[in-house]
Amino acid sequence: MPDRRLVAIVTGLMLVMGGLGAGAEPTLQQLRTIDSLLTRNDTAGLLDYLLENPQVMAGDDELGRELRQFVSDASNGRLRVDYVSPTAPGQAAAVVGRSAGAAPGTY
Repeated sequence: MPDRRLVAIVTGLMLVMGGLGAGAEPTLQQLRTIDSLLTRNDTAGLLDYLLENPQVMAGDDELGRELRQFVSDASNGRLRVDYVSPTAPGQAAAVVGRSAGAAPGTY
């Protein structure tokens, strides 16, 4: 399961971003997408999303640091990302290769 701190940061930023203009980074839509993936515990989907949208991790704020740490841990096998959300059936094959070598039970 993703770190509770990451969930709290995303939730807090969503509240703050709701009152900001459209030019703020990350966008409210990006935060909603991340929140949705975290809510479903879709670690594989979150990793895919972050790899496809690296600008979300670019900031030197708390969220950027936490997301970069998540990607680093998942990429280096310190975090398993083999959970596939029931709403994303096409991801199963891609996930198996990424989770190889990770410690059992480490999410």
